[in-house]
Amino acid sequence: MTVDRNEVRAFLAHYASEFYDPAKAHEYYLRNRDLKGRQPVKGETKEQRKARVATNRNQEEARSYVSKQISTKKRADSKGLQTSQKARMEKLRKNAEASRKRIEDKLNKLLESLKTAQETPLNEIPENATPQQRAYLEKQNAAISKSNALASGKKAEEARKAAGAEMKRVGTELKSAVVTARESYTKARADLNAKYKTASDTEYKNIKANVK
Repeated sequence: MTVDRNEVRAFLAHYASEFYDPAKAHEYYLRNRDLKGRQPVKGETKEQRKARVATNRNQEEARSYVSKQISTKKRADSKGLQTSQKARMEKLRKNAEASRKRIEDKLNKLLESLKTAQETPLNEIPENATPQQRAYLEKQNAAISKSNALASGKKAEEARKAAGAEMKRVGTELKSAVVTARESYTKARADLNAKYKTASDTEYKNIKANVK
């Protein structure tokens, strides 16, 4: 098929945008051209038919090219959103795990220290203590040890409760952050769809108005 150079120049004189490049659109046409729209219309002259066929062809191929460009860009942006969302969720998960580990480590360290800590020191028993003194001091030390154990147990229980409360807080904050992230992602996808819907409508109007 021989391409009319005047038609080529007319084709290249159209508008240009982010999604529509006249030169590339014409190359796209040459690769994908067909003979649609060449059926005659009653009452039209040869020149009118030629102009109509050229306009139909140009607009059809322009729409095809623009549609392809928009779809490609939209897929890339959509993939970018998915990648960002995945990274965001992974970061939330890792931050929560790190917080839980810090809480566990802090609790374990405290519990370990309580095993050897003594609220009240034991009485020293002199080597020259009499049997009566030794028995008395040993009895006192037994009472002190019991009291220390109770105190340590109480502190350990308080520490476990505090750690549990912190763990619960971390879990609550994680759930809230996940909900926020999902809502943000849903909105971003909706905005993306709206953006490219508007782009398509605008481009098709421009094609109808400018591509002849």
